[in-house]
Amino acid sequence: MSIVIPEGWSHYSRDQFENHLGPLFYRVDRERSRLLAMMHIGEHHYNGIGTVHGGVTMTMADYALCLVAFLSPNAMAGAVTVNMKVDFIGGARNCDTLRAEAELVHETGKLMFGRGQIETDSGPIAVFSGCVKPYATREDSAITRQVRAGES
Repeated sequence: MSIVIPEGWSHYSRDQFENHLGPLFYRVDRERSRLLAMMHIGEHHYNGIGTVHGGVTMTMADYALCLVAFLSPNAMAGAVTVNMKVDFIGGARNCDTLRAEAELVHETGKLMFGRGQIETDSGPIAVFSGCVKPYATREDSAITRQVRAGES
C-alpha cells in the first residue's frame, strides 16, 4: 500500500502497526516546542456505539508521546512507552480527522515525560500524559535527524 503524506506533514514509517491503523502523520511546531500529530478516520475506526474506538485514540496518544521525545536535544532513535494515562473527555462522532498536540515537560537521565490533548473539529476528546524511555539503534543519527527536521 502506498502512503500519501498530506502537504506540510511527515510520516514516521518504521512502525508497521501505526501504518496499518492509520497511517499517522506528524509535524513539529518549533515556535511553541510542540509535536502535532494527525490521522484520517474511516468507518473501520468506529466502535459499536458510533464513536471512534478508544484504542485508536490511545494509539494516537502513544504516537504523539513517543515522537515528542524528539524535541529534546538528548533524543535518540526512538522511544518506548513506560507509562501512559489517557482521560477520555468526549466522544469522537462523525469526524474525518483526529489531531494531537503534545509537549515535552521533563527529562531525567533515562526518561522523558510528556503530555498532550487529542481533538476533532468538534473539540477535545482526550488528554494524556506519560513517560517514555529513549532507545538507541544503529540508525540513531539518521532517524533522529529526520524527525527533528520534520522529514518523511
